[in-house]
Amino acid sequence: MRKIVRGRILRNPSRSVRKMAAELKVSRSSLQRTFKRHLGLSSFKKRKVHYFSNVMKEKKLKRSKGLIDRFAIQGLDHVLFPDEKLFTIEEA
Repeated sequence: MRKIVRGRILRNPSRSVRKMAAELKVSRSSLQRTFKRHLGLSSFKKRKVHYFSNVMKEKKLKRSKGLIDRFAIQGLDHVLFPDEKLFTIEEA
């Protein structure tokens, strides 16, 4: 079974574990166990991520360095960090 699974992964690495288990007529958990224990693989779902072009990266880097320079001189004492939690500070 390991050779069959390895061959199918090499042919189509984006195939889901659930679909492969249905094709091989084995349980999904057995196939996942084979992936993890015997083949040393782990399955992840593809996710869409933000695209950063080179121009966007340079702009972000420039702004970040500007913020670091700005707060290195002035410090964060005068910056207000608003949140919705109200709390009181009691002196002991």
